Amino acid sequence: MARPLPPVAAPFVTAPTYTVRPDLTRLGQLPAHVRDPGPATLVRLDADAPRALAHALRELSEAPEAVRAVDPRADGAVLRAAAWALARALVAEGDPRVALEGDAIACRWLGVRVGPDGRLWAAPFADDAPPALATLAPTAAAWLAAQAAIPSGGAALALDALALALQEDLVVLTRAATAGLGGGAAAGGRAAPEGRAAPERLVYRVERQTTLPVPEADAAVFLIRVYTTSLAQVVADPAQHAALASAVASMDEALLDYKGLRGGRAALLDWLGGG
Repeated sequence: MARPLPPVAAPFVTAPTYTVRPDLTRLGQLPAHVRDPGPATLVRLDADAPRALAHALRELSEAPEAVRAVDPRADGAVLRAAAWALARALVAEGDPRVALEGDAIACRWLGVRVGPDGRLWAAPFADDAPPALATLAPTAAAWLAAQAAIPSGGAALALDALALALQEDLVVLTRAATAGLGGGAAAGGRAAPEGRAAPERLVYRVERQTTLPVPEADAAVFLIRVYTTSLAQVVADPAQHAALASAVASMDEALLDYKGLRGGRAALLDWLGGG
């Protein structure tokens, strides 16, 4: 039986004076302006996970050729080391989506196992996984089998499976090259036309980024989880409301252009009560 999953806990990371800077810190040791009610784990499992995975699997069934983002220069040994380091970390955190079975990584919500040589096997679907995913799991197996068949695909297969199962963007950072693996479209986005969206229709978008060292490969796994929350819900908290209004007011021209707010800041500040 599927166990109840914890609610989504989106971080709030806006300081009263807005600057673009890395907030790199150890898990559980957050900067003063960051409010994050979620667990201090490398990867989070919450109530949005089944929906996100089901959506990705439906997209794969419709356009399987559209998903692949591995740098062909990536070193296969580095990719394999990164995959097993990530799997070990997830098992240590108690993430039920991943298990280590001998020398294979089992993605229990996908019904697949991947060996260190890039071989793919079917595996029992997890009893405690959301039942709705069981009917979509064959899509994952078929797509992963197709990836294993392409040149050098086997080296990245375990990371492909983990990226799909976790629904986080994964990047393997090395000194020589970068291999990016995403469970969907390429990273990036298109800004909404300035001034067209009413403030009450805006969303607050946050990326939670974590890094796992892989010292045996002189590399690291970089993970990105994107949260979007309605702006109205975010500013219902008085402290967050005040910090956000102050941050928007403090943005210089370059930041306004970067955020796509040059033509909409006045309306946003007026809505926030900081105009």
